Amino acid sequence: MTKVYLDCDECNERYVKQEVTIVQYVRDRKVADIHLLINNLRLASGGRRYILNFIGLNEGYDLNYSIEIDTYQTDTEVEVNQKLAKAIQAGLMPYLVTKVPLKLEVSLDEAAKQTPPDHAEDPWDFWIFEIGGNVDWEEESNQKAYELEGEIDIERTTHRWRIRGELETEYEINQVKRSDSTLTSSLKRSQAEFSVVKSIAERWSAGAFGRLRSNTFENIEIGTGVKAALEYNFYPYRRSATREFTVAYMIGPQYRNYWQETIYDKKKEQLFQQALRINFRLRQPWGNVWARLEGSQYLHDWTKNRVEFNSYISFQVTKGLFFRIGGEASLVHDQLYLPKGNASLEEILLNRKALATNFELDFNFGVSYTFGSIYNSIINTRL
Repeated sequence: MTKVYLDCDECNERYVKQEVTIVQYVRDRKVADIHLLINNLRLASGGRRYILNFIGLNEGYDLNYSIEIDTYQTDTEVEVNQKLAKAIQAGLMPYLVTKVPLKLEVSLDEAAKQTPPDHAEDPWDFWIFEIGGNVDWEEESNQKAYELEGEIDIERTTHRWRIRGELETEYEINQVKRSDSTLTSSLKRSQAEFSVVKSIAERWSAGAFGRLRSNTFENIEIGTGVKAALEYNFYPYRRSATREFTVAYMIGPQYRNYWQETIYDKKKEQLFQQALRINFRLRQPWGNVWARLEGSQYLHDWTKNRVEFNSYISFQVTKGLFFRIGGEASLVHDQLYLPKGNASLEEILLNRKALATNFELDFNFGVSYTFGSIYNSIINTRL
């Protein structure tokens, strides 16, 4: 199968890889047959011109050329993705016509339904590793703050398996000088997560999740947990770039050792928790919709529970007029980790400790309207 190195910083790679499946995508340019470099420039009309550069790298792919497509300021994200996918399919034709003529005699749509095999040659066996960190230092005459962050991510994704691991840590200190003393406040967070998910049918998947963490904000010195999960997708997973409607059930034990004794007189405890999550995502030419509803509870006391609802809607009311609305709402009755006593004023103002609450709300709303010429394709980058 033809190997393509997709080099595009400002495009939806997930959508492209799911919609254009007549080639195999690789992460290393050196093993690719084709280097697909996609750049874009802003048009005077407010839209963008995408330049798709097809660069042949190996024998039999010695063909280099470019395709340009223009998008308008009134195009939705889905419309831009669709234009790019169609242009990429068209641009791959000259390479594929001599490689897979039998497939192309059927139709491009039929070829696009082919699923690339998991057993393609890969010296890394589909494993991906990422290591990163950050240091932030701020200082004034009477105060200073510094923050250290580090992260390690590993992932292996095939059509049958998805394995992920993540290790991250954060350490933050704030110091304020007073006339007779120095106030110091700190925040420490560390977390390691690991998950294994298996595709067991076109719409079913099962997995296991593990977590180890320490968090001064939530009064957790050491917290561990393991969950088993089962998920059903009402749409085939291969269509998840445009539509997704899943229901997942999770259950498993937890262990916690607290920094301070909790309001329930616990310094450590073993828990068992279950959760049900409903997730819906739709990307259409008229806009995007995303919503998630999740409920969880501890089995030793069903009154210790939480219900969360998150949603985001962005749609095109008419040509050029976009409307966006989003929000989060939670009913909170599961703060078992709250320490005894009252938080200090510094801890409250600097958000160093979780406070007791029985609900959380967040709401955002926006609207934009663009009008004028949509046919100006002039590119001018001067000053």
